[in-house]
Amino acid sequence: MLNTFKRFLRDGFSDSHTARRSRGRKRKLQVRNQTAIEALEAKTLLTATLQNYLTTEHVDLNLQHDGSEWAIGPRNSDQFPAIQYANDEAVMYVGAPAEITRPGSSDFDFMGVESGESLFYLPQSQDTELIFAGFAAYGLGCSVDSYNPVDESKGRVNGSTRWAKTTLTDVRHTNPDGTTGDGKFSLWQAGTFGLITVLMASYDDGQDNANSDGLDVTDGISGDDAMWIPAGGHNHFNFDFTEPGRYEVDVKLSAYFGDDGNNSTANAAGYSESDDITLYFSVISVGELQFEQSSYSVNEDAGTASIDVVRTGGSDGRITVDYATSDGTATEPGDYTAASGTLEFLDGEIRKTITVPIIDDADEEGDESFTIELSNAGPENIDDYLTDIEGDTNGLLGTITSTTVTIAGNDQPVNTPPTISDVVDQVVEEGDSTAALAFVVGDAETAAAALAVTATSSNPTLIPNANITLGGSGANRTVTVAPAANQTGTTTITLTVTEAGGLKATDTFVLTVNAANGNPTISAIGDVVVGENSNSSVSFTIGDAETAAGDLVVVATSANMAVVPDANLVLGGTGTNRTLTITPAADQSGSTTITVTVTDGGGLQATETFDVAVISGLVPFSMPIASGQGQSQQLKSVDFTGDGIADVIAAAGFAGSLIFLEGVGNGSFVSDVALNHGSDMYSGDLAEIDFDGDGDLDIVAGEYDADTLNGLTMDGQLALYRNDGSGQFTREILRGGLPQVADTTVADLNGDDFGDIVF
Repeated sequence: MLNTFKRFLRDGFSDSHTARRSRGRKRKLQVRNQTAIEALEAKTLLTATLQNYLTTEHVDLNLQHDGSEWAIGPRNSDQFPAIQYANDEAVMYVGAPAEITRPGSSDFDFMGVESGESLFYLPQSQDTELIFAGFAAYGLGCSVDSYNPVDESKGRVNGSTRWAKTTLTDVRHTNPDGTTGDGKFSLWQAGTFGLITVLMASYDDGQDNANSDGLDVTDGISGDDAMWIPAGGHNHFNFDFTEPGRYEVDVKLSAYFGDDGNNSTANAAGYSESDDITLYFSVISVGELQFEQSSYSVNEDAGTASIDVVRTGGSDGRITVDYATSDGTATEPGDYTAASGTLEFLDGEIRKTITVPIIDDADEEGDESFTIELSNAGPENIDDYLTDIEGDTNGLLGTITSTTVTIAGNDQPVNTPPTISDVVDQVVEEGDSTAALAFVVGDAETAAAALAVTATSSNPTLIPNANITLGGSGANRTVTVAPAANQTGTTTITLTVTEAGGLKATDTFVLTVNAANGNPTISAIGDVVVGENSNSSVSFTIGDAETAAGDLVVVATSANMAVVPDANLVLGGTGTNRTLTITPAADQSGSTTITVTVTDGGGLQATETFDVAVISGLVPFSMPIASGQGQSQQLKSVDFTGDGIADVIAAAGFAGSLIFLEGVGNGSFVSDVALNHGSDMYSGDLAEIDFDGDGDLDIVAGEYDADTLNGLTMDGQLALYRNDGSGQFTREILRGGLPQVADTTVADLNGDDFGDIVF
């Protein structure tokens, strides 16, 4: 800010019309053509109400006089030809770039703010973002008497010329919100060597601060607050305003007319003075236009909707804005009559109303809405200034440039029936209930919770109405149906929903109750041992109460596919009697669990599992290996011949039938040999022992005859059958006179490496 003031100090006291002629040809042409315009202005004093804005122009407050009439008004010297406005035809706008901080020197106390506080300042040197303001007297000529106002100005002006005087008489300040303010106005010049010349100042510090010439620049408005300018000339000054808002600055214009032939004194007889004339300044107080509300509501039968557009943040000068309606859910011309136009806010006006006709139709539509938009605020030059220089992207428009108008419908609604969703047909078995079957109800007029739902059965024997249970709440409901005991058949279930107005809606579904299905059966299957690279078959039976045996589905699976693949399980048989052939994988041994599953027509199942062992080296053989020997009492299977092949000795059920069968290694045996042939003794318990220590196993047998068996005699005996290692046995009686020998055990009881016998 100090740099700005230094620039003004450098520029000197005055900027006369003559001194500016060298600034360019265009400026010279503008000045040259002023004569005819000024003559016309002197004769026709325009009247208007602040319809124009001056923002960055070269503006001279031009004094004019015609006969006994005085006038002063802004003159736009940037136009060619220049435009002269009446005092109330144009408002001089002081924009945001004018805000500065007051310097610290006491020379600036007249401004009315403390050092370091802000104020708004139009400099006497041109700033392209502000008005270049001054005073001119282009409307005065040689009829003005020449004199020297040095005493009248208390030393501020010295020199004889045809002077015209402008005297400050009042300053009225209004805040941007419309309340009365206390803003101060001052007019001054910065001369050579920093000399401050205060010409007008409305600030009163309440103290006597008169200088040696008797001038007190801080005594408020007095007769000393005046500016002098030569007739036909112009000059630029610094204009100060302490607060934002509207400034109405009243001045009186005066001059002495008729030359008295003395250049030092004024022709008092020719003195002429005007009434108060008001000059209008707006310090960032034009305001902005917007809707008072972002939304409005109007009843359909209201006839019209009244929408207010307000001007906030100031009301200086005349501004305009366009408006237009546009359809939303409400459409014109059926719901409202389209409206568009331009709103004009005159100086000081802060509210305008848009009226939109509303159509009261008979259609049941509910609430509908349309919008109104504001656009194209003007005048263009002040809107552009706010946008381009002050940086307000909305310009003269505020934040609420669009409003929504809702038309509240008043038509009596038409009652509509409720709705109910579909439930599909159901099938259950005897004794089973359905699941909780979901369905949805609704109605445009009645809340879902208030809808009544009922259910009925067309076959009450199968499904009594009492067996139908309704559940759920709101829109989401359920129905559960339970058949009567021991009943089968079909019924139609009807669901009915009723709304508050009595209207109904229904849905039906068919419920089929089938006889209860029992599980099928399968007989037990024993575990199986099968030789490697062989196979084995098992038989089993199946059945079901509802499904014919021939319609039952049988499946067999293996738990170990490496040993017995599923593909090697072959089912056979028909009806009730079925078979399963098990073939292990080639060259594989191990074990697996086979599961056989039978499924009936209702999907119910029964299973049977058994184990299969696949053994390497197991030789298959035919059964029996011997016959005709009666009931076997005891059996020993060991290698009696030392050839590595198991042999068999069996104590048969007949006397003289202790049988030896020699294994030949291919699953068969040579002919049986009776070791006690011709004896009348029965062989009982058997024990193998190498009795004679020759490395061949011998047999110890408990023997008895029929009388001993019946307890009549004591003819029981303990016999030894010595083995010579080739399957030839020799019978010896180790001890006789015994009762029936039931158990025989052979072991080395005394540790002498010989077998002992306990019986």
